[in-house]
Amino acid sequence: MSNKKIIKIVKRAIENCYISYNVTIKIVNYEIYDGGRRLIFYVLPKNGTKLNSIFNLAKDVQVKLGLPLFKVFMDEISVCIAISGSTITENRLRRILQSDSFQTSTKKIPLAIGYDIREEMYIADLSELKHLLIGGATNTGKTVALYCLIFSIISKQSPNDVNLILVDTGAGDLEIFSNLPHLSCPIVKDEETGINV
Repeated sequence: MSNKKIIKIVKRAIENCYISYNVTIKIVNYEIYDGGRRLIFYVLPKNGTKLNSIFNLAKDVQVKLGLPLFKVFMDEISVCIAISGSTITENRLRRILQSDSFQTSTKKIPLAIGYDIREEMYIADLSELKHLLIGGATNTGKTVALYCLIFSIISKQSPNDVNLILVDTGAGDLEIFSNLPHLSCPIVKDEETGINV
């Protein structure tokens, strides 16, 4: 079966799945990424269809279609749906940190965020993030996000330029950084020491 036929079948399945929830959409275009393993569909909501309903039903449609990846997002003014029959399991932080884009970045403190839905590297400037909160439920990637932040800093900044104070009063997840030359002091493991530091 050709790729075009498969895409046509998937497109119809998504549209019909939304119709089964009384939400009418029309897929008007698509893009192929990651060698055909990921598709991004451009969606045109029919008259009277609320955008929220497309987003709110995403998880139900994902489960009904049995897709490991089904992500509804806005791309400027378009509603898009990214799908894939497989999830990404490769840890690619190293690829970003070693990339020319990261190494030659003109950002003051480049921060490797990850990849966007189109598999393009996303690098922010930590110096422009005046306040940063990493939040979420258990097992949603908070520790991994913190690792990305620390690795981003230490891979481009010398210990003379950046001094870190790491406070870990919890499970000891930051212990892997205990020998960093960037540390101003040993990793803080209790609140009282943290206040003094």
